Amino acid sequence: MSKFSKSLGGALATLALAVVVSIAPNQALADDFVRGDIGGDGAINIADVIECLVFLSGQSDLPCLDAADINDDGEVNIADPIVLLADLFTAGSPPIPPPSSCGDDPTADLTSCDSYVACP
Repeated sequence: MSKFSKSLGGALATLALAVVVSIAPNQALADDFVRGDIGGDGAINIADVIECLVFLSGQSDLPCLDAADINDDGEVNIADPIVLLADLFTAGSPPIPPPSSCGDDPTADLTSCDSYVACP
C-alpha cells in the first residue's frame, strides 16, 4: 500500500468520524415524543392538525417539531397535517414510528424535540 493510499484512507476515516459525531449529538439530545401528538396532550386528533396549521401560518411555535414531522422527512410542512388527516379520517398510512408510544426519532434530521410534556 502506498503512502498516499494510507493518507487518503486515514483522511476518509477522520471525515467519516466527523460526520458521525456531528449527527449523533442531535439524535442523543432529542426528548421522547409521540409522533402526531403535536399538542402533547396524550391524544392524536384534529386538534393536532389545527395546531400544525397554526404553526405553518407563523402564528405559533412548537416545542417539539419531531411530533409535527408526521412523514419524518426532516421538516414540518403542509404535507404533515395532510398525512395526519388521512390517518385520522381515512385508511391512510399511520405516522412514522413512534406513533403511539413515547420514543426517539429514528432518523437523524434537522427537526428536534426541545420539550414534550406527554412523555415522562
